[in-house]
Order: sequence, then structure tokens, then C-alpha cells
Amino acid sequence: MDDLPRSFVAFAATDVLGDAELAKQIDEKTAEELRRGHTLIEAVVSEKAYTASEMTALLSSLTDEVTENETEILYLLYGGVNDADPTEKMTIVELFDLLCDKMMNDGRFAEYFDGETKRRSSTARRSWRTPSRR
Repeated sequence: MDDLPRSFVAFAATDVLGDAELAKQIDEKTAEELRRGHTLIEAVVSEKAYTASEMTALLSSLTDEVTENETEILYLLYGGVNDADPTEKMTIVELFDLLCDKMMNDGRFAEYFDGETKRRSSTARRSWRTPSRR
């Protein structure tokens, strides 16, 4: 991941939003998007692996559309696809690989992924895979 966008989002989410005077210049919707973007970028860059409950907490901080049961199902699928223990930890990148490579291309999951969701997920995933340009 290119360091410039990461640095900008980190600056905006911490320094700008952390300064009362500067934060007044940003509407709440934009501020929340910056916080969420910062959380997601740091989760990707850190390459931290999460348990199912930790992943649920992380994803819940980004959207209210994820339940613990859904996350546990993703971990079960991940375990089955990778011949691994479903209690193993998974990184955000591994989660998106599972979603983009397995689930979005499997007709049994078609009702869960509309065209816009597929496009946004694929775009985000490509940006993580792009080598840093310095």
C-alpha cells in the first residue's frame, strides 16, 4: 500500500480530528468516514491476524451490517477452503481474498453480493495489492 494515502488519512483522522478548531471544519459524515478509513488501512497494513470475535469487533467499527454469526460462518468457510482449523486467526487481506476469490464467484452466495459490493471490494483489494510507489 502506498504510504502517502495512509499518511494523509492518519493525519486527518488523528491530528485534524483531534484538534477542536480544525475538526469544526469537517462535517460529521466526513469525520466518520476518515475514522473508518483509518481503522481499515491500519488493519490492512499491520497484517494482524484476528480471531472471529476480534474480526467482528473490527468490522462492526466499520459498518453495522456485520453480525458475529456471519463472521463465524466466514471463519468456518475459511477453515474448510484452506483445510485449517476454523478457530485460526485471519487477516483483513485473507478475509477479502476469501470474499473476492471464493464467495463472490460462487453462485450459492450471489444474493449477498450485488454489483456495487463486488466492484467496491475488488477495487479495495487491488489497492492493497498495488506495490508502493515512492
